[in-house]
Amino acid sequence: MIKIWRKGMKYQTRMVIYYTSIALILSFVLGLTVFWSGLHEQAREREERLGVTSRQIAAQMEDRLQKMDVAMNYLLSDPDFLRDITLLGIADGEAASSSYLYEAAAEVNVTLTTDYIVRNTYRTLFFNQTGYVFSSFIRNSTGAPERRIADDFSPDSLPYLQQADAARGKSVLIGPHTDPCAYRDGAEVYSLVKALQGYRMGYLEVENTLSSLDTLQNPDSSAGFQIYLASGELLYASRTEQNAPDFSEVFRDLSADAAQTRFGNLIVKTVLENYPLTVLAFQPEAVLYANLAVPLVTAFLSSLAVFAFGLFLVIFWSFLLTKPINELRLAMESTNLENLGEAYTGGSAAELDEIRALERSYQALTTRLSEAVQKEKKASMLQLQAQFDVLQTQVNPHFIYNVLNILSARGVLDDDDSICEICGSLASMLRYSTSNRERCALVRQELNYLDSYFYLLKARYEDGFLGEIEVDEAVKDCAIPKTALQQIVENSIKHGFEDRRENMRVTVTGRMLPDRWEITVRDNGCGFPQERLDEIQERFAEIRRTVRDSETMIELEIGGMGLVNTFARCLLYYDGDLIFEVRNGYPGAEVVVGSFLRREEREITERRRAGA
Repeated sequence: MIKIWRKGMKYQTRMVIYYTSIALILSFVLGLTVFWSGLHEQAREREERLGVTSRQIAAQMEDRLQKMDVAMNYLLSDPDFLRDITLLGIADGEAASSSYLYEAAAEVNVTLTTDYIVRNTYRTLFFNQTGYVFSSFIRNSTGAPERRIADDFSPDSLPYLQQADAARGKSVLIGPHTDPCAYRDGAEVYSLVKALQGYRMGYLEVENTLSSLDTLQNPDSSAGFQIYLASGELLYASRTEQNAPDFSEVFRDLSADAAQTRFGNLIVKTVLENYPLTVLAFQPEAVLYANLAVPLVTAFLSSLAVFAFGLFLVIFWSFLLTKPINELRLAMESTNLENLGEAYTGGSAAELDEIRALERSYQALTTRLSEAVQKEKKASMLQLQAQFDVLQTQVNPHFIYNVLNILSARGVLDDDDSICEICGSLASMLRYSTSNRERCALVRQELNYLDSYFYLLKARYEDGFLGEIEVDEAVKDCAIPKTALQQIVENSIKHGFEDRRENMRVTVTGRMLPDRWEITVRDNGCGFPQERLDEIQERFAEIRRTVRDSETMIELEIGGMGLVNTFARCLLYYDGDLIFEVRNGYPGAEVVVGSFLRREEREITERRRAGA
């Protein structure tokens, strides 16, 4: 054995040198890969932690604002409180006696000092246009309860009342300011303000101190965070970073829920769903490079282990590969006339065996490739279905909140039987829109669903809204993605009439043509700005490319562009037969949706017309 090893040493040595150099290069590349993978993993984990921090801060902030909103709604849901502030609103007239006014003022004071209000807010204020001002208890510097209001407090001087009036009964978030009615040095507060709707009904303001935000729980002590109003005003900054940068100039440019680098910091932005607030969680990039020991040691040990194992394999396999050559050489040296018939034939047999093995491997490869193609087709179909399902569920729920506001307003102000009809229409819409058994419906069903939606809009805007539906009977038997027409009408109401709430008109017409059917939704609103039309067309083109390439999922943000959502669902359903046009109608806007008829559908349509 030693003799054979020595005779084959030259060739074997060359093999060892060649393949050892390859193993060295591969181990070095592997080390770099492991190092960069470790560094990337650290960065990914840091981004995830920063995202968790941003979302948790946003959730805590939304919870605090919801408590302030609940406190406000708690007062406004009290019929006695509403009666008292209504009476105080006509205080300078002859409709109420002084004893009634005194009793009403006392009851308002009592209502503002309930345990729920005092426990969940720093101060709750009510003041009206007739000069009445009421406040809940606060804790002064000694810890004692105090309700005294500054003598020079004047509601007319508050700069944010016009903003509250413009909100028309909705809560308005006010940024950092000094408590306006503090008797002594006022605390820095932020507040929710609501202008109560009605004749001199006044204003309700719920305050909390900025210092209370110091108790926000930060799950990552190495990260800082800042909270901004929609206007770009800084509401709060964490105290963990002494030299934290100011992101107010760039926070609008940042993408939500995506890690980005600005000013040497990694930033994750989270936008609150129900309030105009944005949370930026950030961390210096230097933190990523503060602990390089772990990926470096891991990369070095990985490279060393791979090189050692590779060297062992090179030596072992070089011996095995040179052994048959040496055996053949010995057989050739030992061949003579006496044993010529016993010539060495192992090489030919081995060659035949490897050819047969290669054939079997090719057959196995073709079988595996066929199975892989079938699996890929199934995966593509599942992806397409998943795209459709995702887009189908992205229905803007804004109209549900509007309806709930209607029900709440009607319940407080009226004792009207029409509330039952509104509830019935809403229940019908919810049953239809939340049913997942079918992804599409007949136009006839969509029109019934749209008719219920028109009824709710009529209930909300009364004589200010008119909805009309005029669709050919032949069109009603065509299929369409569920809630598509309602989304288009909702987009008209939401964006086409932003500046007015009267003389709103939406018309839905449908017609069957020889080669296609189409439904047109028109409104008499403000129409599309040209830049908005260009943006919509760009999104349409982008979605067409995405569906054509079939390599990425279509992702549309819930609450985003409703028309784009509808277009994507219709494109996935009708494919190349889709008709979808968005244009201005002068006045208002027009959206046309439909489909070209396939040959069998055209034949059915022609037979129906001939029979008619």
